Amino acid sequence: MSGNQSTSKKSMKINGFKFFQQHLDLLKIEIMNPEELGYSKPLSSSAVAMYIGIVSECSQSGLLDLGISIASICRKMNIAPQTGHDGLKQLIERGLILTRTYEGKVQYEVGGYDDYNRSRSESMGKTKGLSYFSVPYEIFASGVISKLVKANSNKGLLLLLRLSNSFHRDMNMWGKEGTTLKMEKFKEYLSERSSIRVRKVLNVLSPLFTFTPVDLTERNPRNIVDRIRKAVPQLVIKKYQVNISPSCLMERKEMETDVTQALKETEMQLKYMGFPLKAKERRGIHIIYRSYVREIAQYIDDLNLRKELVIGSVQKALMTLDEARMNENIQSVGGFLNKFYKKYVINFIKNNPGVASSVMTACDKTGAEYPKLLDLYITKHAAS
Repeated sequence: MSGNQSTSKKSMKINGFKFFQQHLDLLKIEIMNPEELGYSKPLSSSAVAMYIGIVSECSQSGLLDLGISIASICRKMNIAPQTGHDGLKQLIERGLILTRTYEGKVQYEVGGYDDYNRSRSESMGKTKGLSYFSVPYEIFASGVISKLVKANSNKGLLLLLRLSNSFHRDMNMWGKEGTTLKMEKFKEYLSERSSIRVRKVLNVLSPLFTFTPVDLTERNPRNIVDRIRKAVPQLVIKKYQVNISPSCLMERKEMETDVTQALKETEMQLKYMGFPLKAKERRGIHIIYRSYVREIAQYIDDLNLRKELVIGSVQKALMTLDEARMNENIQSVGGFLNKFYKKYVINFIKNNPGVASSVMTACDKTGAEYPKLLDLYITKHAAS
């Protein structure tokens, strides 16, 4: 592999949502060996589809925002509402999806998500660390899920997750060479003896992955006397070269590990404090944090100082919110955090004189506008 190819692959990532390895392993048993869990039947295709849909919409703590309905998830996957509700019922009965009630409203939670979404340090050594892969958002736009549900192919949905997992974990598979899988392996994954049925599933998955035959052999027809039909040799596919579709990939921007970690911690702590969020409220909190904290932090070269702002602001905000809720009724979490971050960042700039000049210099070089809070600080500083 050339250096250019390597760089190209490293600059790309699967444009998708987080799916934990532990959840995939559980689905494998639920579908392939349900008797191990005490069930006589495997998880249905509608249940697997709803599980994927809910995971794609849940927060960092595994909760489905109150503003997101099961009907909207069904529309997203283009499956009938009744089909979705039947699948959800099975997920709840088996404990894969949990329910909780808040002010008379039912909120759904992905079982285990909160625990699996913790690094080794976050869990105080109780877990081995994060293990997840990305499932392409393209699964919804392509109509793949609805087709597999209509075909009652729970194993086809599982194959979709298996392939997503493989391509997420090995970027070397993203090149022209892809990865090679034997027909026998596909038959094993799909519990099918017929190559024709396997090809039908692969055809449904073709908007997401390409399956190119690479090992073909010719099989002579059986010696059947038939004056009408002519005996024609059959082509037997033994192997496929599998590639992920470019529509599933996106350019990888600079990783914002600390920012992502800060927002993740915010969502988890708000859940523990008993503040259920609607999707709009969650997005609002993200916007507040990025507009106030990240806008300043991105121009700070000192890594320790940047971390103090990015992580320290969240820790202080959550601690202040936790203390405040004990003494007062918090009507709007977003409003509380908006006020807190504004004050915190201005004080941070004031207490670290070099920050303001660093931000202004960086903005002047690129022609970017000064962050709003920096303008506010400069105005106050000039007035005083």
